[in-house]
Amino acid sequence: MGNFEFNYWAMLEPMKYYDKIDDTALSANLLAKKYAMIENQNNEYIASQKWDGEWTMFIKDGDNVLIRSRSLSKVTGVYGDKTAHLPHLVEEMKYWPDGTVVLGEVCWGELGTVSTDVGTILRCLPAKAVERQKDRKLIVKVFDILCFDGISYMDRGYALRVESLKLFFSTAGCHYFTPTTFFADDFQEAADDIIRAGGEGVVIQRKDYGYEPGKRSAWKTLKLKQRLEDMTLQVVATKAPTKEYQGKEVATWEYWEGTDKHSGETYRHNGPRPKDNGVIWKPVSKAYYFGWKMGITCNFNGTLIDASSGLTDEDREWLASQEAIDAIAHGQLWAEIRSMMVASLGGLRHPVIHKLRILDDAMHDGIEVK
Repeated sequence: MGNFEFNYWAMLEPMKYYDKIDDTALSANLLAKKYAMIENQNNEYIASQKWDGEWTMFIKDGDNVLIRSRSLSKVTGVYGDKTAHLPHLVEEMKYWPDGTVVLGEVCWGELGTVSTDVGTILRCLPAKAVERQKDRKLIVKVFDILCFDGISYMDRGYALRVESLKLFFSTAGCHYFTPTTFFADDFQEAADDIIRAGGEGVVIQRKDYGYEPGKRSAWKTLKLKQRLEDMTLQVVATKAPTKEYQGKEVATWEYWEGTDKHSGETYRHNGPRPKDNGVIWKPVSKAYYFGWKMGITCNFNGTLIDASSGLTDEDREWLASQEAIDAIAHGQLWAEIRSMMVASLGGLRHPVIHKLRILDDAMHDGIEVK
């Protein structure tokens, strides 16, 4: 067994996977290189199925177990700790060999589900996360192993690391952890089949490519995902904000609502948590505190689609205004959205709002409000 440093892995910067090689920006030679990579003409690559969930690192050494995200908190300076959100995974990890680190996508394990569904669990308070998994628990699709039994695999090529997953699964005896699907060739066909079934696509990596924290190499990794499409959709409703603040920065949170223990009168406070003085204070979301809206609901071919990504605080404030209410009531508010299609569900994946417009006619520009 090697020398395993738990804190090293807890703070290891994730490797990035390239997904922005635009055909129109490539020379003829580079375009040929890209498609030689996708077609695996020289048998130099291997691909793994990309599940729509949350990239997560799982670390186990003795009694120390950590489930961490790829996002570094600007407040705490450490990566998000999701250990308490997923106790059923922690229970399985107890049986892993000490000094083991694997990477996987926390997801529902079904094509057509999206990462926002997973995010509602991983980005709330731990107790709420456990409650939301009462009837159905999140699983992990494992796609990489960085350390096993205290021996680092980061210098090994990806093909060897994938092969090493067989040893991991034969030893660990997992139920909620399962390997993703790997492909030796026909990467584009595999990606197309997955996308048609409601999935996200595949990730291609060089077989001899070691794990390089923080790096993004264009010709060593490549995501094959559904292309983004631009569309203009009619806004039919707004989404009310969640009242309860569900984040972890309660100690520094600035938005509070209090109820007088005797009179039942309600108070608001903007700043550090005030002293009780007969008032029960609870943290509330910023949007709830100011009376904003959190998102919009659009009509996409008869299917209602919720979107919130891309909105600023100014947008959320405006969506609560009488001007926005009237525009929606008269069918005049439209949103320019960029998203991936999910043909199997008749919906959209990861919609991002780029503009909000008040239009007298869907075919003509009107007042741009974002």
